[in-house]
Amino acid sequence: MSENTLETSEKATSEKTTSEKTTSENILENRNFMLLLLGQIVSNLGNALYSISIIWYLMSKGTAQNVGLIVSGFGICMILPHVLVGPMGGVIVDRFNRLKIIYGTDFMRGVLFAILTVAIYADFYPIASIFVITIISNGLSSLFNSAVDASVPNIVHESQLNKANSYNGMSRQLMIIVGSAAAGFLYYYIGIVGILIINVISFMLSGLSEMFIVLEQKATGNIDFKEMKQDMKAGFNYIRKQPALLKTVIFFTLLNLIANPIYMVVFPRVIKFDLLLSARELGIFEAIFAGGSILGMIIASMLPVKKSYFKLISIALISQCFVFVLFAIPLMPWVLNQFKGIEILAAWAVVGITFAIINSLLNIPLFTILQTRIEDAYRGRVLSMITTLAQAAVPVGFIIMGLLADRVASWLLFLICGILSLIISSVFLVNKEIKAYW
Repeated sequence: MSENTLETSEKATSEKTTSEKTTSENILENRNFMLLLLGQIVSNLGNALYSISIIWYLMSKGTAQNVGLIVSGFGICMILPHVLVGPMGGVIVDRFNRLKIIYGTDFMRGVLFAILTVAIYADFYPIASIFVITIISNGLSSLFNSAVDASVPNIVHESQLNKANSYNGMSRQLMIIVGSAAAGFLYYYIGIVGILIINVISFMLSGLSEMFIVLEQKATGNIDFKEMKQDMKAGFNYIRKQPALLKTVIFFTLLNLIANPIYMVVFPRVIKFDLLLSARELGIFEAIFAGGSILGMIIASMLPVKKSYFKLISIALISQCFVFVLFAIPLMPWVLNQFKGIEILAAWAVVGITFAIINSLLNIPLFTILQTRIEDAYRGRVLSMITTLAQAAVPVGFIIMGLLADRVASWLLFLICGILSLIISSVFLVNKEIKAYW
C-alpha cells in the first residue's frame, strides 16, 4: 500500500470518527461508544461477582474481633494503587495510545486473576495473594479508568456527555445488580475459584471487544521520567491555579475519607455479624443498592448539559447526608432486639435505594462539570490527579474505620459519619468560588 493511499485511508477513518461523534443524534448508534460500553459491561460483571465473593471469603477467615482490620487491609490494597498510579497514569494516557491502554490493561488483569485463581486453588498464602494481586490489578484499573475518562469526550459530542456518563454508570450498576445477586448464590455452588475463573474470562472478552474501537487521538508515543515529572507537575499546577477546582478536590477528599471506608468495611460486617445473615443477603443488598444507582442515573441522563449544576448538587449533598444518618436507625439496639435480621435488611434496602439515587444525581453532574471545564490536552492527567488527590486520604480512613468497626457500635458509626458529612458539605456549599464553578 502506498503512503498516499495510507494517508487517504487514515484521513477517511478520522473523518468518519469525527462525523460519528458530532452528527449522531442517538448515542446508542455511536459504534465506538457502544464497543467501549460493551467491554465495560462484560468486565464489570466479572468484577461484581468477584467483589462480593472475595469480601465474604476474607470475612470467613476472620472473627468479629478482627474482621474489620482484615477487610480494611483489603480496602487499602484497592485504594492505594489509585493514589500511587493516578498521577503517572494521567500523563501516560495523554501521551500514549489510549485505546491500546484500554484493552491492554483488561488483558493483563485477566492474566493476574488467572494467577490468583491458581494461588487460591493451591491454598498458597491465599490472603497475601489476594492483597498482592489486588494491588497490581487496581494499579492497572487506575490506568484503564484514566484512559476511558479521557477518551469519552473524544468519542461522543459534548451535548451527549451527560448521557454517555450516565450510560457508563448505569451499565456498571446494572452489572453490579446481576453480579451481586448471582455472587451470593454462586459462592456456595462453585466457590471462590469458580468465580475467579469467570472473572478471568470477563476481562479477556472485554479486551477483545475494545480492540475494535476507532479512537481519534494525537499521541506522541514517547515519554521519559523527566517529561513525566514535568507533566505531572503541569497537571497539579493546573488544579492549583484554579481555586474552585482545588477546593472541589479537597471536598471530594474529605467526603471519600468518610464514605468509602464505611461502605467497604461496615456494610458487609453488619450483614454478617450484626444481622447474622449470609453472602446471599449481602449480594442481594448490593444488587438493590445498585438498582437505586441506576434509577438515579436514568434521571441524570435526562438532564441537559448546563453551565451550572449548583442547585441540584446542593440539594443532593444535603439530602445524602440526612439519608446517611437513616442507616443508623435500624441498627439501634432496641430495633435489633425486636426485629429479625432479614426484616432490618429490608428497611436498610429502602434507605439504600434512596441514598443511591441521590448519590447518582450528585456524581454525574459533578463529573460532567470536570469533563467540560478541563482542556483536552490536560484532561487525562488532571482527571487522574483529581482521582488521586481525592483518594489520597482514604487508606487512613480505612485504618481508622477498621479499628473502630471492631470496637464501636455500627449504628453509632453511621450517625457520626452522617453528621460529619453534613458539616463538611455545608462549609463548601457556602463558598462563593464553589458556587460559581459548580
